Parts: sequence; structure tokens; C-alpha cells
Amino acid sequence: MWRYTNALLILALVSGCAGGSDVRPSVQTTESKVMETTESVVTSVHPSTEHSPNDQPTVLCEIKEQPAKVICEARDYASDSSLQWASNATTRWGNGPNWDFDLGEMPVPATIQISLEICAGSNCEILRTDLDSGQLATPIPESSQAQPTTSVQETVLSASDVAPPVLGRLPIGPFAPYDSESGHSGVLEFNWARFVRDKTMQPLIAYGGQLPKREPLNSTLEFHVPSDTLVYAPMNGIVETIYWHDNEGLHQDWDDWGIMIKPLSDNRPPTDGAPAPFTWIVEIDHVVSLNCPRPRVWPDVCRLLPIIDGVELEVGMTVREGQVLGYAGNLSDYENTGLKGRTEISVQQTTDDWRMNNGYCPLLFLATGKRLEIEDEIRDYMAAYENWADDSDAYNEDEMVSSGCYYARAEYDNSSGGEWAEETWYKALE
Repeated sequence: MWRYTNALLILALVSGCAGGSDVRPSVQTTESKVMETTESVVTSVHPSTEHSPNDQPTVLCEIKEQPAKVICEARDYASDSSLQWASNATTRWGNGPNWDFDLGEMPVPATIQISLEICAGSNCEILRTDLDSGQLATPIPESSQAQPTTSVQETVLSASDVAPPVLGRLPIGPFAPYDSESGHSGVLEFNWARFVRDKTMQPLIAYGGQLPKREPLNSTLEFHVPSDTLVYAPMNGIVETIYWHDNEGLHQDWDDWGIMIKPLSDNRPPTDGAPAPFTWIVEIDHVVSLNCPRPRVWPDVCRLLPIIDGVELEVGMTVREGQVLGYAGNLSDYENTGLKGRTEISVQQTTDDWRMNNGYCPLLFLATGKRLEIEDEIRDYMAAYENWADDSDAYNEDEMVSSGCYYARAEYDNSSGGEWAEETWYKALE
């Protein structure tokens, strides 16, 4: 989901490398510097094959201003370590001792935060460093500085002329009834090795539910499904942005597409980046082209664009409810459970400040008759799953505002520039 892209990168690195360990990685603060010259280039320094226990890994990062980019280098790490980079200034991951990325694909924060996770087996540590982006930082709108006491929700409701989206369906489905012979509740597979033995996942993670090994609540409806599950457009709309989750084939997660769709009532040109202010976005995260093999043949990476009715998906294209967008994206399956797919849906409303926006329970935007139908399916699924898993606490239906949603909406404020936005969750839309 776009508001959390960079923070989730960092957190995914922690959980992915540590596997089933409950040990938290250590965190170090490292030195950083801003490179003033426009001609300097960081030279790779290869680590020694010997690694003394007294050696401390370090991170050196610099800003090169023309073209604007960040260049980073890791030093003094064990030669058998895996290295993964993330930053709040890009949606990309990096791997290996050297990493660079261009600035400008998303708003540039005043403080660019860079994280490097170094893992040796199941032992991981995170090094972090900050860079002052100076004049490269994206300006903060005067309106957000002049009226700090105005809530995000009040600002959006008074300023937006774009009609909220109306969903005719969810990106996958149906979700019931449960068939004991096939082990499926609709498209959701009850996989014992994945969901009962592991106990860190469920076929459906509710909006506002707790994510495994992560502190923030889930800002999407997330589905873990067979990788050949078809993903559909949930509404009529315009493709605002298409983006790639890049993992370079080094891990089984990611290496798939995210698609942002805005309502037809927003006739502004698409941005192909951070969404325009005062609009609604329905985001379908983790999609793989119909021309890619399923299940994924890891570590191969299939970068083919999603195909809709034989035409490659592109920014500005109009999509219709029910059109097939592709297959479910990639889910790591190192235990070989056979369940290797996932996809997510979120509904968001932007403000005139790119650091602040609002998220909503997607089920509340379904057309009235369709909402009742899908809520019944999800309710039946949850009852069947709890019975199958012999876990009556898998879902707390009494706390849900809609079947599949613990909250109606959330406000996100990242004006502090930290790894995570400050979250305020609400049980009602108003």
C-alpha cells in the first residue's frame, strides 16, 4: 500500500530474514554525510574474507545532486552475510554491499532515512543512517503549516470534489461456502502447514487486524491464496499508477505489481507516481501478469506487465469492474506448504499534504446489495476457518464494524518524518 511502502519494506526485511525467530535484531546508529560535489562517485570497497568479532559493520551514504540520487556502501560485514537496503525516499529495495537510487520517484523527505539489514543465518541486525536532503526536499504545502489544528478528515471532506469509489466486488472471491473435500472456502485454501502449524498467518487478514511480527495494524484487506488465483478489477476507474515491487529474485516475496485505480469522476491526468491531492485511490497490491508462470519458478523474476483483455496495462487506461488484472502476487513459501500467492486491496483518500492521508475499510465502499452478499460470505468463512483450525479466537467478530474490518477508517500523519506514520483509528466513518 503506497502510504506504507517504505516502512513496510523495512519491516518485511526484519521478519523475512529472521524467519521464525522471536529475537529482535539490534539497531545501530551510523555516521552519514552529504556529498557537496556533483562529480564524486562512491567507490565500492569489498569486505575482507576475514571478519574479526571486534569489527563493527558500518554504512556510508551520500547524496549526489546532479542527477539527484543517493549512493550507499556497507563496510566491515561478514562475507557470508546477506545485505538488504530500504529507504523512506524510494519504493525500491537494494541488495548487496552497494546501493544507489534516484530521488524524485516519490516526494523527497527532509530527512532521508536509510536502513541496512545484515543477516548471517537467522541472526540479523539493522544499521540506520540519515541524510539531510536540503533543497532537494519536496516543499511542504503552506496550507498544512498554516492550519495545523485542522484534522485531515475535515480538510479532505471540505476540499474534495471527487466522488468516493463504489466497488462492485473485491479483487478475489467468492469466500464461501466451505468444502471439506477440497479444503477450500471459496477461493481461500485451508492449508494446515501454512496456517495451523505456522500460526503466523490466516487466509484473510482483516483490515485493522494485527500483522505477524509487525507493530502497525493492517491497512488493507490481505488474502493468502493459491498463486494461480485470478485478481479482478473491483470497480470502473482510471489507472493512476502502476509500480513494481522489486526484490531481484533474491527472496520469494515481492517481484510483482501494484495497481492504483481512481474513480472516473477524477478527470485530471494521472500522475504515475504519488497520487494527486484530494482524490480517492483503490489500490490492488501484489499482481502478476497472466503471461507469467504460476506457481513462480523461484528465483526467476517475471517482469511482464499485467494484461487486460490482451492489452498491456498502462497509466491512464480505463478499467471495468470484473476485468481480470492478473494472478495473485508472490508469497514466500520456504516450508513448501504449496500456498504461494497473495493480494491486497485498500481504499485511500489523499490530502493536499503528501505526508497525510486517510485509509478506509474497503467493504464499506461496496454497492449496497453486493456488500451484504460479501459480508455474509466472509462471516461464513470466518466461522468455518475457526472450526477447521480449532481456534475460536482466530477472529474477534464482536469487535468488527463489518465482517473483515475491525475499524472503519484511519488517519495517517507522517509529518514527523519517522519510519512509520502516526496512526489514529476510528470505528465510525464520521
